[in-house]
Order: sequence, then structure tokens, then C-alpha cells
Amino acid sequence: MICFWRRGKAYDKIVIRINALTVELQNSYELAEQLINERQAKRALQIKNCYCDNGHACLSLYLKRGFALEVGDQIDVIDQENSKSMGKFEIVERKPDIYVARHTKNIDAVWFGSMMENGAAPCPPPTNTIAIKFQTNETENA
Repeated sequence: MICFWRRGKAYDKIVIRINALTVELQNSYELAEQLINERQAKRALQIKNCYCDNGHACLSLYLKRGFALEVGDQIDVIDQENSKSMGKFEIVERKPDIYVARHTKNIDAVWFGSMMENGAAPCPPPTNTIAIKFQTNETENA
């Protein structure tokens, strides 16, 4: 009986510790999500439209005040609902009102298929996607 009581008392301490760690972990997740959202908000560009050019997926991106891209910069298109990468693109041209980016690797097959069907005709980007700068001329961006 004494052995059971000791184990029961130890069990209560373990449950309290697990609950405390669960709360701490949840707070860490919320903080990490907040920091990621802040970073994305600063570096995110809205996609104007998508199209195919000679079999390559291309994007038109709106310019953003206070945030400039150079030709050769790498961007990643992110689905904001699940944080999944939809594809990697490189800035190939800057026009007066938009950036033009061309697909380099890892594009979502369904998205690319819909762009191929539309051909050169511009189509809207997938819902809840943003473009985020992640490399500057082959140098990791902090």
C-alpha cells in the first residue's frame, strides 16, 4: 500500500510537470509563429498573376515600397494556410510597376499544370499565396 501511495504521489508531480511543459511548448509555438509572420510581412510580395513563357512558369509580382529586389534574387512562393512551398523562382526582370520571376525548381505540379493550360494568358495565383525573398544573388538572406 505504501509503495502505491509513493507512486501515486510521483505520478501527480509528473502530470503537473507535463502540463507545465505543454503550456510552455504552446507559448513557444505561438511566439515562433508570430516571429515568422512578422518576418514574412516585411519580406512578402503579393503575386499579381501567373503565366507560362516558353514552357517556364512565370510570375508578375507587385513592387513593395521600402523593399527592393534585384535581378537574380531568389523567392519562394508560400501557401500561407499550410506553410508549404509552392515553388522557387528567380527575379529575371524589373519593370516600372512589377517584378518578373521565372520558375527555377520545385514547383507544385497542380499549379504548374493549370498555368500550362492557360499558356501565355495571365491567371490569378492560388489563394493565400505570397512570394518571400529568401536569397540575394546566391547569398542566404537573414
